[in-house]
Amino acid sequence: MDILRISNLQKSFGDKKVLNGLDLNVPEKSIFGFIGKNGAGKTTLMKCILNFVSYQGEISLDGEKITRDNITRISFATSEHSFFPNLSPKGHKDFYAEHFSKFSHKRFDALMDFFELPPNKP
Repeated sequence: MDILRISNLQKSFGDKKVLNGLDLNVPEKSIFGFIGKNGAGKTTLMKCILNFVSYQGEISLDGEKITRDNITRISFATSEHSFFPNLSPKGHKDFYAEHFSKFSHKRFDALMDFFELPPNKP
């Protein structure tokens, strides 16, 4: 059985087509990664899988649409400095709280205090 199934995934930014008819099936108990040149669509693909951006096509996790209730079953690591580099820490907090049902405001605030980070500076 496939844990992740992507069918005919398409994503454009204006006139630029970034993903065009992508099909991908990932079997259970798999660890996988995307390797490619900058601009190849790797981060855009992950944003589609995590349902952070709109797209055309179908993406399912264990046969169900990915929602904030089952998204925690997916882990994502990036070599980029930040998934959304122009967002402030407060913006990240708001975004992740909206998308992840188990987001911990208390832990986030404790880490902000520990690292002495300004909440409104990107």
